[in-house]
Amino acid sequence: MQKKFIMFDMDDTLVNFLEYYRVAFTETFREIYGIQSNLDEIDFAGKTIPNIIREMGNLKGINEEVVENELESALESIAEKFLKCLNKTNYISFRNVLPGAKELLNELNSLGYPLGLLTGSTSKVAKKILEITNLGKYFDVLTFGEEADSREELFKLSIKKAEKKFSLKFRGKDVVVIGDSIRDVSCGKIFSALTIAVVTGHHSYDELNIHKPDYILYNLKDYNRIISLISKV
Repeated sequence: MQKKFIMFDMDDTLVNFLEYYRVAFTETFREIYGIQSNLDEIDFAGKTIPNIIREMGNLKGINEEVVENELESALESIAEKFLKCLNKTNYISFRNVLPGAKELLNELNSLGYPLGLLTGSTSKVAKKILEITNLGKYFDVLTFGEEADSREELFKLSIKKAEKKFSLKFRGKDVVVIGDSIRDVSCGKIFSALTIAVVTGHHSYDELNIHKPDYILYNLKDYNRIISLISKV
């Protein structure tokens, strides 16, 4: 086994299910909080679903206590509506897995790299996505958005899970973060991880570059290059 822990973001890095999230959030805010909203009103990339709900509530002037009191109901509603959208759709794996993602995961897996998924999405939603895309089989460690309040805390939790599973210490460049958002990059750099940003989400090349990732790629298609970047550090 390779003594490097590769930590992937999920949404807009490996898969794209934004159209389903948009429907689920809009319908949930209307039903739970009684407001009209659009997910694109905020910069949601790299944030946890609970914190996206809080930010949208603040934007719309909803009392913070009301947001928190209804948070669990909102999370359940988003998951329910998201899964309902999925159940109406065929050929998910062909349409929603981003180019190169499956090939990269398969190659890293075959080379013996421990793989983790750190996502701001909740477990109900993320596990379903991993199931229907058949990507779940590649991951040794899963960390979900409801498990901590910040991406930094989720990072630490993911490392803790990996170290317990493999009885190894992963520090600094022993950890590789691959994600599409500035928050993936910033979080990885806080812990001195190797950061690889991909321009497949809502943050542009220039926006990502400001946060100085170690590498920026336009997508995951050139998976051999990515493996080369990981292995040479």
